[in-house]
Amino acid sequence: MSAVCAGIDCILRRPSSTVSLDTLSLVIIVGSLSDARLRICELYNFQRLVFVGTNLGRDYHHLSGGLMRFQQLITKYNILVAGKSHYHAAEMQRRLKTKTFVLYNPVSEYAHPKSLKASDVKKFKFVYLSAPSKALKHACEVLSALKRTNVNVWMVSFRPKYAINSGFPPECGSLITDRSLIIKEPTSLAHVLDEVASSFSVLFPGGYAETFGNAHFESNCVGTPVLAEATGSLPEILQNSEAQLLTRGASIEDYVRRINHWWTFGRPVVTCYTDKTLLNTMTPFFSELLSIKQNSTEDD
Repeated sequence: MSAVCAGIDCILRRPSSTVSLDTLSLVIIVGSLSDARLRICELYNFQRLVFVGTNLGRDYHHLSGGLMRFQQLITKYNILVAGKSHYHAAEMQRRLKTKTFVLYNPVSEYAHPKSLKASDVKKFKFVYLSAPSKALKHACEVLSALKRTNVNVWMVSFRPKYAINSGFPPECGSLITDRSLIIKEPTSLAHVLDEVASSFSVLFPGGYAETFGNAHFESNCVGTPVLAEATGSLPEILQNSEAQLLTRGASIEDYVRRINHWWTFGRPVVTCYTDKTLLNTMTPFFSELLSIKQNSTEDD
């Protein structure tokens, strides 16, 4: 008998009052790796254990023993590691020295082309979609440079719930004061994507490497281009990426020149890659899971 669990809670709740957890032939735990979860698994002494997670490459930092222990656990517990993109999977495979799968992030049902007239897209409105502690400083620098040539420029920044108490970079202070930078709390993903769809572009300067980049992928899905650098997964997941991405190490002036080019000749027409979806990467991953389950059954 097997069970699929999402985190520790479902292990503690037991799949059935009539089932003994230590008799399960295969337990699949979907979620991040942690010392607490491993202690639970060791306590029940499962016959066969598989961890499925899409960010396990960074989780070893939170384990006692670090990378070496994580590599040992991959073998001991038959951990399957999946990255959020080919870029992410390659990075994890390089560090962990283990076979790594790709599972693209699921895309929201709200991420579809919006029925907007050209006049509904605000030429001088930009949007920033990431944690304030990351690239917002650079986005404010781009905005300030743009305002020196056009005072009508403004930007919306969505602050994720986990960063509500975070401070904002000093570069953003005067922009917040004069309402050139408007901070909004995301009430729903549909609300965020409506704001994105009416923006001229998403700004993501600074060269930060995304493991998948849901916000930027979904921005393309609603027809809004992303102006960023060709790092991380962005060249992989953004359709018509050459038109949207600057070379690594781009300067503030490079961003301003590209935006001025778009204002003069039109922004790039974008949509989302239909093949960059979770469904298209599940088959090899779950084939491996079925193989593990079959081997486990034969062992019994």
